[in-house]
Amino acid sequence: PTIPSGWNGWSVTSDGGGPFCQDRCTGLGPGSATAIDEIWTMTHDVDASGLDGDVRLCFDVGAEGSDGSEYIQVTFDTDDGTGFQEAWYWEDEWGPDGACRRVCLHLTDIDPAAARNPDLRIRFEMRSDASDRYVFIDDIVVDGAVYCDGTGSVSTTSLTEAGSGSYDFLLSDDAGVPMGAYAVCTWDTATPPVIGAGGTWFTSP
Repeated sequence: PTIPSGWNGWSVTSDGGGPFCQDRCTGLGPGSATAIDEIWTMTHDVDASGLDGDVRLCFDVGAEGSDGSEYIQVTFDTDDGTGFQEAWYWEDEWGPDGACRRVCLHLTDIDPAAARNPDLRIRFEMRSDASDRYVFIDDIVVDGAVYCDGTGSVSTTSLTEAGSGSYDFLLSDDAGVPMGAYAVCTWDTATPPVIGAGGTWFTSP
């Protein structure tokens, strides 16, 4: 099947019959937007007003039989009058046929105006110039940092060991609403022992 304009909020234009929805990458769900012997664009408006910093666009990308005639261009517009600007571009071959790779672009590194932007616009343009050459994308996600305003508190549940050195826990604000976050935890360096009268005493790390 083809992906029609308006599907899940995407504005679609094409000089062929696509984008075609085909099972290419395996990730968040079935179906990848595939270009086959055509050029198409998919554009989506994103409200990033809740993201303070490090607004990030991630997607899976892959190809089959591609050569120098295929390309993928990713652009974004911050609605500041400058128009769309390029965030990522690829052409030529893309590794093993059918293989998908995750790409993440930090839009705020390219243009800080992407942060807290309620009118962020993301666009993918893809080209395939033959019916036996496929270019496809899947699992498009926009996320970023959400900082505390300093007036509330954040609570965590107890840590549960999840194996391989990782732990699971839930994070919630002072209203008990679950929060999504990236968390990096490190162990404090043990404090050197303190030698005193009557033996060796250790301060708590």
